[in-house]
This record gives sequence, structure tokens and C-alpha cells, in this order.
Amino acid sequence: MDRPAIARAVVHCALGALGVLALFLLVRPYSGILHDARLYVGYALASLHPASLGQDMVLAEKGQSGFTVFPALLAFAVEALGSSLGAKLVTFAALILWFGAAAALMANLAQGRTRWIMLIFVAVLPAQYAAYEVFGYAEPLAVPRPFAEAFVLLAMALLASGRKIAALVPIASRSCSIPSSPWPGARFGSG
Repeated sequence: MDRPAIARAVVHCALGALGVLALFLLVRPYSGILHDARLYVGYALASLHPASLGQDMVLAEKGQSGFTVFPALLAFAVEALGSSLGAKLVTFAALILWFGAAAALMANLAQGRTRWIMLIFVAVLPAQYAAYEVFGYAEPLAVPRPFAEAFVLLAMALLASGRKIAALVPIASRSCSIPSSPWPGARFGSG
């Protein structure tokens, strides 16, 4: 293959990936600071304003969020951009990381059109499940779960490519984002 053909192939692949990413983001619209994102943004604001919000009875005890790096990341974004835009940016970053990790996993599980079909299904199928759709993945919320899911997907991609030692890095990163049950992704490569 000559250089112009390689360049065209790369451009087509990049445009395809951006198109599927756009579908992924359109299916998961950001609705604002909802559900437990309210708590995480509240914790971020309390850490930025310890004399006022930091004295609030709910926000004074951080619960399990005191054991992770996510509140510091969110507090940085909230301080730099305000609570609304900061939460939106953190959510967008989590979804981009999640999609990239899913794409890496698909790249290790399939080739050619099958890879693209798998990625399109991941992008457009509903992310909520169970009765009343109470469970979901790749949530468009400023919470640590999408980051943790992305790290597990990345670890699975590394395991699928045969890099077991390298897979420990995203698993350890996952445990820094959510402290409870830090090793579920490691089970994938243990059998």
C-alpha cells in the first residue's frame, strides 16, 4: 500500500470512529446534575467551601468518597469551571474514556466489519436494564462509575491481547475510582 492509500484508510477509520462516538453520545444525553451526582458535586463544593458547605451535616462525612480520587478530580473541574460546566466536562471525559476502552476491547475481540458492528451495537443499544431501568452502564452522570467501568473494559482489552501484567494498571486505577470490590475485572483473566 502506498502512503496516500494508508492516509485515506486512516482518515476513513477516524471518521467512522467519530461517527460511532457521536451515536454513543447522542444515545446518552447529559441531563444535568442528577441522582448521586448531586452528592458528588455537593462533596466537591463542600471541599471548596469548608467554612460554609463543608459544615453541612450531609456533606461533612464523605462516606466512601473519601477513599477515592474522583472527588478531587471533580472538585478541580468545579473550581475551574463552576459546578454545572465542571460536572458536564467530567461526565464527557468519562464517556469518552468508556467508549475508547470499549473500542480497544472490540479491537481485540474481532476484526473488520464485525468489530465495527459490535462497536455500533455498544453505542446504540440501551444502557439501562432491570425492572424500572434502575441499573445502567456508561451513565451520563458526574459519578465515578463510568470511569471504573472504563478501567475494567481497558483491563479486559489488555487481557484479551495477552498483556496480563499491563492489565493490572487499569484495575488498580479502577480501585482508586471506586473502593468497593476493586478486583472484578481481574476475574476475567484468572481462568
